[in-house]
Amino acid sequence: DKRGYMWIGTYNGGVGVFYGKNFQFYTKENGLCSNNITALCKDKNGNIWIGTYKGIEIYDGKKFKHIETKDSVFNNDDANVIRDIICDHKGNMWVATEECVKLFDTNPHWFGTKKFENLKLTHRKVYKLFEDSKGNIWLGTKRGKTDGFDMYNGKTIQHFVLPIKFTSGQTQFAEDQNGKIWVGVNQFGDNPKTTIFTIDKDSVNGFTAPLFNQFSTNDLLF
Repeated sequence: DKRGYMWIGTYNGGVGVFYGKNFQFYTKENGLCSNNITALCKDKNGNIWIGTYKGIEIYDGKKFKHIETKDSVFNNDDANVIRDIICDHKGNMWVATEECVKLFDTNPHWFGTKKFENLKLTHRKVYKLFEDSKGNIWLGTKRGKTDGFDMYNGKTIQHFVLPIKFTSGQTQFAEDQNGKIWVGVNQFGDNPKTTIFTIDKDSVNGFTAPLFNQFSTNDLLF
């Protein structure tokens, strides 16, 4: 964070903050809405956004502020299950939930929200968000629910179809130093494996080196 401390999300243990020598854990007893942490991100103002199974908690260095992500359009509990959060180059916060993708304004005085169901995503359940160096937002959908993934260029949604059909896959993204987008798909189920693809203009190409194991961290990194 802006003070140099490391934040770590846990499953059923809240958020751990490493202060250089020891950890301090924040849980429901300290004001969190849930101890199951699914995402962490820092906004342009230095606030920490904490995704949980029950919405978002925003920590400003002193206290937690709770944000509900379900609304009159998506008013069930799944709309409060946060899967990923990123801060784009404009300072906007993208939030992927079990029901839709939302864009939050990070003005320090209020939190606006724009629903993105009008962009006609291939599937509204998005598990992974990634911004490339051109400002495009890549959206990996929930495993087993789509034949590929989407990219938002600021105006329109483009859908990319995977050349291999996955019965249950989860998508990850990375960009190398040459600006090439790499896509990794974890296949779950009885035959778990990982396959890597690259993006060439409008097509998805398979990467020839075979991988025999799943991602250990569900991420790609350059």
